[in-house]
Amino acid sequence: MYHSTRFQHAGKISQQATKQASKARKQAEKDLPARCAQMTKYEKMWVRTKSTVAMIGGFIFIIYMGHVPLMFLIFAIQVPDCDKTEERSLVT
Repeated sequence: MYHSTRFQHAGKISQQATKQASKARKQAEKDLPARCAQMTKYEKMWVRTKSTVAMIGGFIFIIYMGHVPLMFLIFAIQVPDCDKTEERSLVT
């Protein structure tokens, strides 16, 4: 009998945690456009610059590492996404 009450209590706690997490996620989604609107032109440009440098640097690093990482990169680029493949087959 002890175990069943403990599991019921744990279930109530997990339900409360799930509700709180979903409320927090919804609030964050509401705040996202406001946060993007608050960013200045130069802040947005700085974010783009950092991401560009990171992508170019990552690509150069993969080439520098040699054959195996480069093969994985090509494999990741060439493998089609399953959802897109199904959509293409339905269209044609």
